Amino acid sequence: MALDGPEVFRIEDAPQQGSGLRLGPILLILALFLGFCLVALGPWLAFRIGFSWELGRSEATAQMLRQLDEQGVLSRSSGLFRMAATRVMPSVVQVRTNGLNRVGGFGVESGIGSGVIYDRRRGYIVTNNHVIQNATSITVKLQRGQELVGRLVGADPKTDLAVIQVPAPLPVEAAWGDSDSLDVGDWVLAVGSPFFLEQSVSAGIVSATRRSNIPMLQQEEIYQDFIQTDAAINPGNSGGPLVNLKGEVVGINTAILSETGFNQGIGLAIPASVVKPVVEQLIVHQRVIRGYMGVLLEPLDPAEAREIGIDPPQGAKIASLVPGSPAEKAQMRVGDIVVRLDGEPVRDVADLRNKIGRLGVGSRVKLEFYREGQLRSLEVVLAELPSVASLGFTVRSATPEESVGLNLRRGPGVIVTQVGRDTPAERAGLRPGMALLRINRIPVFNPAQCDQIVMRLMPGEEIFLQVRQPDGTDGILVIAPSGGNP
Repeated sequence: MALDGPEVFRIEDAPQQGSGLRLGPILLILALFLGFCLVALGPWLAFRIGFSWELGRSEATAQMLRQLDEQGVLSRSSGLFRMAATRVMPSVVQVRTNGLNRVGGFGVESGIGSGVIYDRRRGYIVTNNHVIQNATSITVKLQRGQELVGRLVGADPKTDLAVIQVPAPLPVEAAWGDSDSLDVGDWVLAVGSPFFLEQSVSAGIVSATRRSNIPMLQQEEIYQDFIQTDAAINPGNSGGPLVNLKGEVVGINTAILSETGFNQGIGLAIPASVVKPVVEQLIVHQRVIRGYMGVLLEPLDPAEAREIGIDPPQGAKIASLVPGSPAEKAQMRVGDIVVRLDGEPVRDVADLRNKIGRLGVGSRVKLEFYREGQLRSLEVVLAELPSVASLGFTVRSATPEESVGLNLRRGPGVIVTQVGRDTPAERAGLRPGMALLRINRIPVFNPAQCDQIVMRLMPGEEIFLQVRQPDGTDGILVIAPSGGNP
């Protein structure tokens, strides 16, 4: 019996297609049609799919936010900012000043800044030095609109801080927090009067702490140890508080880094740990008395640090010693690399300068340093930092407009900002707004140079000041010795 196998088709036996439709052209037409659909309708389909996805995500997020709102999470989060602002705002004031025009001394120049009530019972208010410098009148406006006449108690250009006083008592004073506990990412609020908009609050985070070595601030010779924040700080915010979410003042807003002169996300505040000791000294002494070691410092070269074995490379190198200074008396030498002060690491030049400046006169400090590759230590007894402030006045660099207006041809020049009452400088006839041209025949071009000249004065030495009045006339003033320089 034969078995039925599969039907076998040979190529030559394949059936002829005659006049029927061929599959090849049909497939080609179908492929072209599908390609056209993809080209023409693809973007539309992609948009619709993407739109649906975005819409779905948005609706899902909205639903989640509604649930969080029902649970009170959103209101509690916003409530933290509201409570912090509510706590501090009654202690924030607007500071308005009037003074002689800086260029030529003719006409009135007005300014605006902010401040924070430090002591309600005695009427003390903290602000920035640059807010009140050259002011002939100061007006303080409280939160509820009351305006009071203020007087300058004292100012410290080296930290850009000042204290003014108004009739007491005041309604409230600010609470102060621990600025040393701040960390990057912490929320903060900036409060003040930007562009005359009093009681304005902006929010941001701490972008950095202990910010120093900022090039555009180097010429002013100020102590740099800033809190950096992206909370909006604009003209008029200067002197106002930087606040944590507990409503405590952790800094005083002082500067911005900007190409436009307005907020670009980099604001600087003086930490509360720096503010409070300076303010207390200004209240008691009308100036800040700082510790002084008598050295000129330079940055540590990383290659040299690695060769010695300092890892990570940190410290400050002594470039020169002031003759007769505490450092020279303690037998410090040029080239010594200071790495610790009283057991605390020294990060760089600015850090050592800040640490010394915060210590009082007569403080005994232990310095650890490398000399010829060997780690050594010794004790230095700090003296008072000699400065023009010890003579009863403060100075700042002249603006370009002032240099032109006062015909200061050889450099930016130095302008007297404040003169203390019943001080040697006031008795000599020195007044705010005068340009200081020479000290003991030595030309001066910046505030740091003034202090360096005063450091070299001998005890009991008379001091000759060549000054230029706002009207352009020159004169010579003599500051008589009063017990000698420290």
